Amino acid sequence: MAAKENSEVSTVNVIEFSDGSPTDISTFKSYQDTPEGNELAEERFVLCMLEHGGEPEETAAAIEEGVFEGEDNYMVLITHST
Repeated sequence: MAAKENSEVSTVNVIEFSDGSPTDISTFKSYQDTPEGNELAEERFVLCMLEHGGEPEETAAAIEEGVFEGEDNYMVLITHST
């Protein structure tokens, strides 16, 4: 039997931390790294941001930076991985 090659899956991830600590993940959502997946991930990131004190005019900069720090030590990240 031939050995299988490892296949990598590229994803875009939205990770929420409830107390700002990188060891306390409250949610982790992954989407395929496609135009549609990126759009869904950005929508999720913005929704999380707005639910935790973010302002609509901050969204573009937060997406570009990949991080939003909100009220009560809340933090959400948007990252790409393979």
